[in-house]
Amino acid sequence: MTESDRPIPFGQYNLDATQVFFRSKYSLGIVNLMPAVPGHVMIIPKRKVERFADMTAEELSDMMISSQIVAKVVTSLWPSTSMNMAIQDGPDSGQTVQHVHLHIMPRRPGDFARNDDIYQEIEKPRVRRSSQEMAEESKMLEAYFPDSKNWSFYSE
Repeated sequence: MTESDRPIPFGQYNLDATQVFFRSKYSLGIVNLMPAVPGHVMIIPKRKVERFADMTAEELSDMMISSQIVAKVVTSLWPSTSMNMAIQDGPDSGQTVQHVHLHIMPRRPGDFARNDDIYQEIEKPRVRRSSQEMAEESKMLEAYFPDSKNWSFYSE
């Protein structure tokens, strides 16, 4: 079994390697199953960690730097004037996947009636994308991060 054939833990789920477009020492960039806006992606720690407070300093630093790197690309590919970044930490915050994940959501004028409507959109049931759609988006994004292929999909 090759590394890319192994499932990647994401809370109570397993991701396929085709959903990963970015890798760093401690983080992964993944496409979203049910994006709230075009270009909605997430950064997750490689290690299965449920709560933000349980991340190590190294994981937290890496996640934020990775988020900045990914956000620059995402906001250029999906033309936007702004972006939202969000972490839902714990069940009462709306966290449904028991794994820290930072949402990166490109924004543009008029995409919602009110700016904060995006948070209600995240909570709504949305159409799930197919594995093929997600793999295609991931492959397109991966081309912008050639150096990230040097890192493993898994915690070291």
